[in-house]
This record gives sequence, structure tokens and C-alpha cells, in this order.
Amino acid sequence: AHADFYPDEGAEDRVVSSEEDTAPEPDGDGLFRLPWDGRDDTNANRILLGGKFRVWAEAEAFIQFGESGNTYSISNFHWQKIAKPHASAYGPRYPKPNGPLSWKFDFGPQVRDAANQENGPLYDESAYDATAHDAAGASAAFQDLRDRLATFVFHGHAGGGLLLFSTPASSGEQPTYHTSYLVTDLSAAEYHGIPADADVECLDGGPMTDVSLVVLLGCHTNCKPDFNLHLWGACTDPTYEHCSNEEMGIEIDACLAGRGSLKDLPHQFLGNGADVVIALPGPGTASLQDAWMRYFWEHAAKYDEVVNPDDSDDARPATIRNVAEFAARFARKRISAASWKYDVFLKAVVWGAPDSDDGPRLYPARYGR
Repeated sequence: AHADFYPDEGAEDRVVSSEEDTAPEPDGDGLFRLPWDGRDDTNANRILLGGKFRVWAEAEAFIQFGESGNTYSISNFHWQKIAKPHASAYGPRYPKPNGPLSWKFDFGPQVRDAANQENGPLYDESAYDATAHDAAGASAAFQDLRDRLATFVFHGHAGGGLLLFSTPASSGEQPTYHTSYLVTDLSAAEYHGIPADADVECLDGGPMTDVSLVVLLGCHTNCKPDFNLHLWGACTDPTYEHCSNEEMGIEIDACLAGRGSLKDLPHQFLGNGADVVIALPGPGTASLQDAWMRYFWEHAAKYDEVVNPDDSDDARPATIRNVAEFAARFARKRISAASWKYDVFLKAVVWGAPDSDDGPRLYPARYGR
């Protein structure tokens, strides 16, 4: 299984995961048990890729008979199916504040498409077990990320150091909705004046080591909460409707430079073990986000090579970094917007993925290292 991922050193059977106990002790039922954590023998110590594996068990025992004895050996094998890695895509639905129920922003269709692409089959025939969510709260999403996910996608409202979730709080003809926040730490919540419904820092390092990819497609997800505090020359319009390219360039560059004293989301995720994080250095226009999502998930999932939408002679391997860049170029060709709005996506930061042809891809479907 997965000969391209687990190197074949010439042996007919590749040993990809092994456990050994040279001095086992029987349990209360008199049985000898050998626990196995389901991880491979690579330096990554990763949960095995999904698929069918042959499990081979061998045991040897010396049994004493008077002054002599015999050594007995037994062996057996069975086929073991390893489940596909879990993935979740979160796209909250944000209702209009007044009047009959309608959506000001509905990111559900985009995350359903992302989940469908991850469900595969991917280019190498592997697949994730992916689910889309449009009504989950911050605490539930964070528990999902912490406890079981290989990839985590957020497509919605955000800010420096926070992700904003929207969930139904009551039913009926005019249901109400509850807002909850996933934040970098309590300092970010205090700075924004919001509750810390889920706090990344409380993990205290390590629990995200099985996460291979985090996509944070929301406004300022690459920024520190206080990146624009006393930022002279930046746009002061909170709606960004009347901002010049020069003003927004100042803001985007400040975010990319890591301006501010508080913690940002990408470094919190990376510090807790995630492999790769994609984040935006400015306001993410909804139409551009949608176009980026469509291109990224289709091409990251289905292609071995991607072609630059701006240059048909520029073909590159379908690494996460290359696909993210070309997704931004694809969006720019199809959506009319101010140039600074394109820059937010063209300058999206792909943390943890080297700029090389052998950088990480979406496939094979896998947990993190």
C-alpha cells in the first residue's frame, strides 16, 4: 500500500510499522498483549495512511520442562483496514440582523465543495473522510480540530487572532443566532473585547501534531490582533469601501511584517504541531474567497501539475504553495475588484511549506507529522 509514500527498498513486503516487546508480562487473564499505536516507522511517526495493510504477528517462548525445555514459535497474519484521515471544513452562515431570516453571508456551499473534493478520489486515488459544517460553534470546531482532524478549513469572518462562528440559538420562523469565537489566547480576546469560547493557547503545545493542513480563509487571519494599532497612513474606513491601494498596501505590509505585540493564529497553530497553515494578510473579499476556494480544492485534489492562469507556459508541480498562488491568479482573472483586494490573496502566506517542487501536496490523504 502507498508504495510512493513508503519507500520500497527492494523487499517484496515493506515493513511500515512495527512494535516489539522482548519481556512481556501476562495480564489478569493470562494473555500476552502487545499494544500498537497505529503509527508508521518513519521519522514523522505518522498515523498510517488509509488503506489495507497486512498485520504479521510473531511470538517466541521458552517453556521449561524439568531441567530442560523447548523453544516454541508461532506466527500469523491478518488484513487490517486503516480508516481514511478525517477532515472538516467550516463555513458559517451569518444572518442579516433584522427582518425575515436571510443570509448576509453563507459560506456553506464553498465548504461543501471543499469537503467533496477532499473525499476524493484524489490524484493518487487516496481520500479523506471529510465533512462540511455550516452551523457549528467555536468550541465544537476547536474540539474537532484538537481531537481527530488531519485537515481543518475555515471559510468565514475573522480578524487578527480570531475566527468568528455563527450557530442557531433558537428555532421558529425567526430563529436567533449565537456568535462564538476561536482566539489565539486570552490576550487576543481581551484586545477585541470578545469572549474566548475556544483558546488555542490552552493546548500548551503539541496536541495538533496530527494536523497536516490548516486553511484560514478569512480577513486578517495572518495578522496579530494589534497589527494596525497606531499604523499611520493606513485606511481608517472600517468597511474598506473607500480605501486606496496605497493605504491598503501599508496595512497588508504591516501584517506581513508581523507588526504588533500579540500572538497570531498561524504561529499558534504551527507551535502546537500543525504542518502547514494558509492565512490572509488583509480583508478577504467574499467573491474572491469563493473563486480561490473553487480553484484551490479542485486543483490541489485532482492534479499532478498546475498551469499558471496568467502564463500558459508556466506549469509547476501541484504543491500546496503553487496551487494557492495560482488560485489567487485565477480569482483575479474572473472577479473585478480593486488591486489591493487581489494582493490579499496573491500575498497569502503558506507557512510550513517550502518554496520547492517537492513541497507538500494535499495528497496522499494523511495525518500530520
